[in-house]
Amino acid sequence: MPHYDLPTVAFVVDAPKKWVDNTCSHFAVPGVERSRQGVSRHFSMEGVLAVQLVRDLCVELGLPVREGVRLATALLADDHTTASPARGVVIRLDIETLTHHVQRRLLEAVESVPRIRRGRPPSRSVDEGGA
Repeated sequence: MPHYDLPTVAFVVDAPKKWVDNTCSHFAVPGVERSRQGVSRHFSMEGVLAVQLVRDLCVELGLPVREGVRLATALLADDHTTASPARGVVIRLDIETLTHHVQRRLLEAVESVPRIRRGRPPSRSVDEGGA
């Protein structure tokens, strides 16, 4: 099962990396691996879908992030494609359209997002010159 990194997910959902990282740090987003500080965050396909849905709910409907995460979690849980956030209000998710959009953006990300190495750079050898 593929996992995606933060820069890739930020590209896919068209959001700043800081927004994606803060959202996933402050809230339990399904499909996003939570780890200790300094460790790269990993996103499953479910996680990318969840972050995209949260972003759409926040940008398009003006929901606060907390409510966007809550609603996205309900919509993606156990293939529920509807959620009722308020009395008489029902939101329906077209999961096929969302999945198609995310998959298309992931293909674009492969060509657009550079792989960033983490950690210390490799040490220079004596043969490479130096003083």
